[in-house]
Parts: sequence; structure tokens; C-alpha cells
Amino acid sequence: MTQVEKIKSQATEKGTKAKKAYKTSFKLLLTFLLDIVILIVLGRFLFSIFVWLVAAFYFAGIILSIRVAVGEKNYDSKITWIIFLLTLAPLAVVLYFMGGELASKPIRSLRMKKIYDKSNLFEKVKVSENLSARVKQDCNYIQNTTSYIPYYNSSCEYFKTGEEFYDDVLLKLKTAEKFIFIDFFILKEGKLADAVFEILIEKVKAKVDVRIVGDGLGSFGIFKSSNLRKLRSLGIRIIPFERIAFFRNSVLANYRNHRKIIVIDGHTGYVCGANLADEYINAKTKFGLWKDAGMRIDGDAVNSLTLTFLRMWEYSSKEEVDYEKFIYTKEPVIENSDSVIIPYAGGPEQQLKICKDVYYNIVSNAKEKIYIMTPYFIVGKDLIDMLKKKARSGVDVRLLIPCTPDKSFVFSLTLENAKSMINSGVKVYRYTPGFLHSKVFYSDDECAVVGSVNLDFRSFYQQYEVAAYIAGKQKALETIKADFETTFEQSELITTTKKRNIFIRIWYAFLRLFAPLM
Repeated sequence: MTQVEKIKSQATEKGTKAKKAYKTSFKLLLTFLLDIVILIVLGRFLFSIFVWLVAAFYFAGIILSIRVAVGEKNYDSKITWIIFLLTLAPLAVVLYFMGGELASKPIRSLRMKKIYDKSNLFEKVKVSENLSARVKQDCNYIQNTTSYIPYYNSSCEYFKTGEEFYDDVLLKLKTAEKFIFIDFFILKEGKLADAVFEILIEKVKAKVDVRIVGDGLGSFGIFKSSNLRKLRSLGIRIIPFERIAFFRNSVLANYRNHRKIIVIDGHTGYVCGANLADEYINAKTKFGLWKDAGMRIDGDAVNSLTLTFLRMWEYSSKEEVDYEKFIYTKEPVIENSDSVIIPYAGGPEQQLKICKDVYYNIVSNAKEKIYIMTPYFIVGKDLIDMLKKKARSGVDVRLLIPCTPDKSFVFSLTLENAKSMINSGVKVYRYTPGFLHSKVFYSDDECAVVGSVNLDFRSFYQQYEVAAYIAGKQKALETIKADFETTFEQSELITTTKKRNIFIRIWYAFLRLFAPLM
């Protein structure tokens, strides 16, 4: 091949390669353009789906907000949920369903109502004429609103710390001969649980009927399954209230069993704020010194606690219960007594919220003093205004709250709500040794309430709670008063309130708006 031919051949090859490169580039360009077209079409399609999905959420939010508006929720919760559903519908609708608002609540309410109807064993009793007018009103209100009646032949003892409370519980558990019923929000493994279950195991061996209900959220997420199986194999009947399941009743579900009840043989019973865990007896210290309170009741009044437990047992276990079998009757009825005890319980299915109303009635009827211990103060404007009005009227209103918080957001709003009453004359104390978990009301040296009921929306409207109202010449009233006086001395009185800047005020306004969800 001549030199010229070689040059021509090379040129031809280059031309061929150039054509191939051009064709390849053209194909790549077409592929790229096609990908862009596909992405645009797909993007518009997905965007349209997203738009329709968001629109569907907001439509659902409108429907649910109407449902909330005409429903039985309290006014503060209604406003919060309506704003939430109309502004952040995708998140709000999901939380509304996850909270069991549509499915589980009606079913639970229907089942609970059937259980209440079949177990309404106590006939109404006449309120003693030897009680003061305000105490008679309180007794009549509780009796007429619930199935719980006043008892005049029972006594009680108040315990000002978790250590005192559980010392007494451990002693009394050893005396059980027939049955032991325990209902707690939190059952946590530790030294206290070991001591309690050691006694329960011995009692089961002695043919004592031992039953335990633990909340499905508060207890069964922190109690090992292997230990549960062991306890059940030994004869202890332990079951959850509303076991957690994502679609049926998720972790975010509002309706929990917050009660703390112990019943021994039907004649000895306990109500308290302390769960069955080491921190409640200061065997563990995470928030400083933990202060809690509880009460032992002896006599016929324990029947109300037995009834409350068995109702929850029947609901949670789905077993038929013979209620009359466990009712204790020994002491003669005293018609004109100068002291009274009424254990009572509340739950979300009640139209009249007894746990809230008893607190409100005590505040409303106070003449000289109102002392309150509470870990949380997340309440509506109505109670805050009521306490302010009482203080301006000359009533000695004192509120004890923690110094060390266990939940930052909740505590910040608790403190802000409490401080808002100082200029009206309400005395607000912070328990400086640590965390105050007691739930106690005391008024006019003649009535008090001790139990599991916090001063917040959850206890008032969403949770199952228990408490005991005592009044008249009950010796426990003196112990409760002494506990308040000692705790005031241990606490810091907040005397001044700093003016907040606009951003802090907006932040607390936002927190108040969502307080019913806390």
C-alpha cells in the first residue's frame, strides 16, 4: 500500500470512528433527554399524588375537627386538637389514629360500661348529719356521680414518703390469707420488686390468690418477659392492661391505667402515688430525694378498692368475675359518724370526670386554706383563675411543686402556670431536696384527698386513676397537715416573678396551647 493510500485509509477510519462517536453521543443525548422527560412526568405524577395525599389529610383533618367539636372532650383539648388538625393535618391525623381516638376508645367504653353495670353492688347510703355542710356536699357528689359510697366504719393511715409506705406494705402482705390484688402503672425490676415478689411467691405456695394488673405501657416494656413467665409458672397471675400494639393501641396512645392499688383479703387496702420501682423508695436517685405519699385503709371502705381492681381485672383478662365473693363485710354500719372515707376511681369513659371534679369542689368550697402537692400543674385557665380568686379572697392557698424536673417541657409549663398565680397571693413552693411526686389535697383542717391523680389533663380526662377522700375526725388529717408544714419548711418559697421577653412569652403561649397533649 502506497503512502497516499495509507493516508486515505487512516482518514477513512477516522471518519468512521467520528461517525460512530457522533451516533453514540446522539444516543446518549436522546437517552438523557428521555430520562429528563420521564423524571418530569414522574415528578409531576408523584407531586400530584403528594398534593392529593396532603389534600386528603387536610380533608380528614376537617372531618375529625368537626368530630372533636361535637364530641365529649373538654374545652381546652377541643381547641388544641382542632387547631392541630387544621394546621398540621398530616401529623395530627396520624397521631389521632395512633392515639386510639377512633377505634379503641368506643370499644373500651362499651366493654367498661357492661362491666360497671354488672358490678354495681353498693346501694346508696345516707350521708351522716354529723359532718360539715361542705363534706356532706362532697360525699353526695361522689356517691351520685359514681358507684362509690361513703364509709363511716373504716380508718386510714397516711404515709409521707415512699419508704414509709412500702415498709408498711411489706409487713401487711405477709399477713394475707385469702387474696392479694395489685394494680400499678409501673412495675419495674429492682430491689423493691424483688422484696414484694419474694413475699408473693410464698403466699402463692400457701394457696393465696395473687393477681396483678400492670399497665401495658408503663410496666410491660420494662419487665423482662422471662421473669414474667417465671412468675406466672409459680402461680402469680399477672396481666397487662391494654398491651401495646401499633395499629390497635400504639405507644402514643393516651388512655393508660395510672392507678396504684393494693388490696389484702378485702379488709386492708392502699392507694398511693408511688409506683413499684426503686426510685420511689430512693434506692435509686436520679432527680434528688424522691418524695411520694400513700395511704392505708382498713375496714369496709376497702370494698371500693376491691371493686375497682376486679373491674380492671375483668376488662384486661376477659374473665368473668364473681364480685360478691371478694366483698368484705364485718364492721357494723355507723349512720351518724363524725368521720368518713370514700375511695373512688375515674376513667376516660366517664362523662362526669370525678377525679377533676373532686379537686375543683375542694377548691371551690375552701374557706380558710388549700394546700396542694403535685408533680405537675398542667391545668386549664379555669382552675388557675379559681385558685387566684380564692387567694384574693383571703384563703391561704399554697402549691408545692418539684424543684428538680423529670420532664423538662412539662416542668417548664408547670412552673410558668404556678408563677402566674403569685401576684394574686398564691404561695408557690419548690421542693428543693429533689422531686415531689405526691398527689395530695388538703383543705380547712377537715378534708383531704390522697391518690394517683395528678393536676394535669391526662389524669383528669385520659387515664384511669384512683384516690381516697377523707374528712371529719380522721386522725390521718393531722398527719397530712404535719407533712405539708414540714415540707413547706424544706422548700423554697418563690417570691418574685421576672418579666419575660416577647419570645419567651410566645414560647409559653405555644406550650399552653398544646398542654392538653402533654
